[in-house]
Amino acid sequence: MGKRWKMVKDSTHANNHKAFIMTKMIQYQRVLLEVMQLDYFKDQPYFNRDYKDDGSEPFLIHSFVSETFYWRIECNMVFEIVIEYCFENCPVEGLVWASIAWHRLHKYAIRKVLNKPLAELHKGTLAFQDPKYINGAK
Repeated sequence: MGKRWKMVKDSTHANNHKAFIMTKMIQYQRVLLEVMQLDYFKDQPYFNRDYKDDGSEPFLIHSFVSETFYWRIECNMVFEIVIEYCFENCPVEGLVWASIAWHRLHKYAIRKVLNKPLAELHKGTLAFQDPKYINGAK
């Protein structure tokens, strides 16, 4: 199937849709960099994987999972950027949310309702994902 975000072309998607997607991807990465610079996230293990050019997943662009914050971006079947987030007992939620708002993603980010507690998702992610994608304190 190929990466959905790469299929967007100026000739097939009017109104600068390709530029819109690229802008949202850049804004997402800027928030992510600011999050990872917070001392709180340096002191705990987190999953951080860039799927942008990874052929294993056609929709997913990037995923970040910590025990208290979830941050994900994908390009769906109809070429829309979907940014999801979730906080659970995150002591730096205000700082993270301020970064999301500063980069103007608050209008596009959707609060994800997880089917299990974020701490449980985080634990499972750390257990089953390749260790090269696990960062922070181990």
